[in-house]
Amino acid sequence: MPKVHSHYDNLKVARDASAEDIRAAYRALTRKHHPDRNPDNADAERVMSVVNVAYGVLSDPVKRSEHDRWIARTETVPFIDAAARPVRGKPTVHTPSDRYLTTPPELERAAAQRARQVRLERRVRRVVTHGLRHRVSYAIGGLIALCLAGAGLASLVGSGGVLPTAGMPAPAAKAVPVVAGYVRAPAAPNGRPWPSRSGYVDGYPQINADGLSQVLVDNVENDTDMFAKLVSLDGPSALPVRTFFVAARSRFVLADLTIGTYDLRYRNLASGGLLRSPAFILEEIRTAGGTQHSRPTMKMYKSSDGSLRTWSLGDAEF
Repeated sequence: MPKVHSHYDNLKVARDASAEDIRAAYRALTRKHHPDRNPDNADAERVMSVVNVAYGVLSDPVKRSEHDRWIARTETVPFIDAAARPVRGKPTVHTPSDRYLTTPPELERAAAQRARQVRLERRVRRVVTHGLRHRVSYAIGGLIALCLAGAGLASLVGSGGVLPTAGMPAPAAKAVPVVAGYVRAPAAPNGRPWPSRSGYVDGYPQINADGLSQVLVDNVENDTDMFAKLVSLDGPSALPVRTFFVAARSRFVLADLTIGTYDLRYRNLASGGLLRSPAFILEEIRTAGGTQHSRPTMKMYKSSDGSLRTWSLGDAEF
């Protein structure tokens, strides 16, 4: 059976350690690795971040119980069907490249513009082909429409009516469709208040926190808040490892992530719609200059508009 690396390993305690043992181990590691005691060690801050996250989980009975259940689920499954989830395999070893860096916004905009242009050209070709194939039917239909429109106009003028002018108010724009019956709750699903700005939602565990990778979640282009989860796909079932809130017109960074396969799932808090991103892989590669890690940017959208391939979700999957 596989043995996973857990927060117990990060604190160097047994899995049945008492609360006193966990506190003692935390104090000992703090004395040893705290950046104030290691001013010349550039890695001390990262080590202390891992220790703090581990202690935050193991010192909380609820979070520790959830962590123990995750360990049990992971270590008791002897085989995982590769077809049931995206295949990750071992981290790819290759020459460092820019694909681990955040994509510049201007390149993202240029790629999105090219994709929209291609889609527009395809639509135009389909419309032209359809029109040529049915041109006789459309010509007859157009003549009938003109006759009906002329009869209606004559009736309007003859009855003393007036035609609409440019100065008249335009019809109101249709509202963005929402999930039927959805109303934004005043608090998060766990009953606790929403954060006042982008950040983690209290009461949810933060796991898979012993790595170097980061994910930048970008909600800058939206005027609505999002409730989101980063989900690990490496176990027998999808496991939320970070639960967070991203305010409208803002960004949020998920840090210290373990290598693995993930996807991003989020609810638009204005419309109630749910979306899921494609699966993506976080990797760490050791080079002569240090360890190179993944730093992708995940953009959030109000709906699936084609700028990023997304899939709709059911409540059970969120």
